[in-house]
Amino acid sequence: KFKDCDYVFISTTGNMIATFVSQMRSTGYKGAFISGANQFTGYWAQVQAATPAADLYGCYYTWWGPVVGSDSDADWFQTMTETTKANHSNWTSRLSTTGPITGWLTGYFVYDAISRAVESVGAKNVDGDALKAALDATEIDFADTGNTFKFSPNNNTALYTLRMLQWNVEASKWQVANNKWYEGLSVPE
Repeated sequence: KFKDCDYVFISTTGNMIATFVSQMRSTGYKGAFISGANQFTGYWAQVQAATPAADLYGCYYTWWGPVVGSDSDADWFQTMTETTKANHSNWTSRLSTTGPITGWLTGYFVYDAISRAVESVGAKNVDGDALKAALDATEIDFADTGNTFKFSPNNNTALYTLRMLQWNVEASKWQVANNKWYEGLSVPE
């Protein structure tokens, strides 16, 4: 049913995504595969192991930050990369996933919010209300992420702007497909 489609959107993970891509290519599918940030990024090594390298054309995923291996000069990204390399012997495989990037920004958010809550009410008085107030007041501009990270009463995610990445078969790496950032069709205010 999918063989003649221009695009197939993939939402599976693990061995399922590797098997799906491999079998689709082996049966003659020529179109593109598109996943969210959790599919190709988390299981790309499995997809590569199951599929001939030349058949990995047309693989895309949505992403909100710099691409590992890119020349991004964002301070937070450079610090995250240097820290990962300095503290993990398996830094190459770690940096091939989105975990370190997501973890770094999540840690920054939490640290920033707790610090502002402590400053506002004092360390002994920090409670859920103080933390919520600090999170609600968050407004951080992380370079190369497409939008200022902030929350509102109806929008509890700071990550709402994405761009497309594509696998470059010749260079054997992920790269930004274009410089356009895509916002959701609607973002709660």
